[in-house]
Amino acid sequence: SETWHELTHEEPVDPTLGYQIQVTEFLTRTLQMFADFLHQLESTREGDGNVLDRVVVLWQSDHGYAATHTMDNLPFLTVGTAGGRLKGGIHISAPGDPAARVGLTLQQVMGVPIGSWGALSNETSKTIREILA
Repeated sequence: SETWHELTHEEPVDPTLGYQIQVTEFLTRTLQMFADFLHQLESTREGDGNVLDRVVVLWQSDHGYAATHTMDNLPFLTVGTAGGRLKGGIHISAPGDPAARVGLTLQQVMGVPIGSWGALSNETSKTIREILA
């Protein structure tokens, strides 16, 4: 009867488990749908590979801790190599960096002629070079 957003603010953290149970159930369902989507891309043949070989898909949460909408520890996940322009299997921790670095990097990888992206304290001209192939 409550929405995911409402639960992120209202559901107490379970003292034994250390997380919000219903919020975690919502997240688990959405991530399963995301995994199903990626599987469809991977199983769709295209040329000598599959669709996932040729694209990059971005998944992210809009906050690190939903109850307070923090901007710390924002999780981002990219899947696919954008036709060989990105490396995979890399974890990058960039505390204090603007989240817009991810969007700027992906736009440049896909050929968008842009030198900076974001607004105010989230504006950046610094890409994430570690993931570039």
